[in-house]
Amino acid sequence: MSLIRSGREVMEGWSAGISGTLVHSDRMIHVEHVWGTAISMNIAGTSGREARARSALDECSKFFAKVDEIFSTYRPESEVTLYRNGLSRPGLQSPEFEQVMQACTDLRRATGGSFDPWAVPGGFDPSGYVKGWAIGRASLRLSALGFDNHLINAGGDVCAVGSEYPGTQSGWPVGIVNPHSPEDIIKVAHLRDCSMATSGRYERGDHVIDPATGEPAVSVDSATVVGPDPGIADALASAAMVDGPAAMGWCAELGPQWSLYLVIGDTGHSHGVAFES
Repeated sequence: MSLIRSGREVMEGWSAGISGTLVHSDRMIHVEHVWGTAISMNIAGTSGREARARSALDECSKFFAKVDEIFSTYRPESEVTLYRNGLSRPGLQSPEFEQVMQACTDLRRATGGSFDPWAVPGGFDPSGYVKGWAIGRASLRLSALGFDNHLINAGGDVCAVGSEYPGTQSGWPVGIVNPHSPEDIIKVAHLRDCSMATSGRYERGDHVIDPATGEPAVSVDSATVVGPDPGIADALASAAMVDGPAAMGWCAELGPQWSLYLVIGDTGHSHGVAFES
């Protein structure tokens, strides 16, 4: 992890894909470029604990690199690539790989197959769960080190703990964007000790595949899930893209701690049709 002190250098570096840390007043904001995306970690309440915060950020960055080594579909030596090529060795895989495999199996069952990492082009790809799972693990580490007010954002998957301003109950404001005009915010969720994941067609195109047809899921323009677990939220957002309004049924069965927001249609003027569990 590289530490860059100048705010201007940090901003320029982030834009150029260079990882770095901004120290500002009572917080640190680090951006790590990995997995083909940018992960931002915003830790509040770091005054007087800067060295400890830097160490915590470094641990998280190393963990994200390990996740890439295990789960990248682009690395020929990763455990996911070996598994996709039929070269896996049951019992010899990492605990992280086994944990993710089990979670994906459970989520495939819970969503009736709408989330199915085995039914994607190229073979098993758990990316729709791993990103959220990984930031959840990093969040637990930050909390264990005494940083109880932080937000981690990995390409739209968010894990929020405590508040942006320590000592308040305000949480962290996170916006749901208009999928037809991403600079516009449809709704703002104030997250405290919970997670949010959005899957949509506005950044990566029609990248979510319907396991039943093998075709892109296009019934909704974006799906946002809010709940206690970032990995599950990540997977459920993908499943909701596949199921559309029918996802409201299985979301309700998950319990009141989960919410689902779907945006359908042209939201340019009316903000579209939003369903909320």
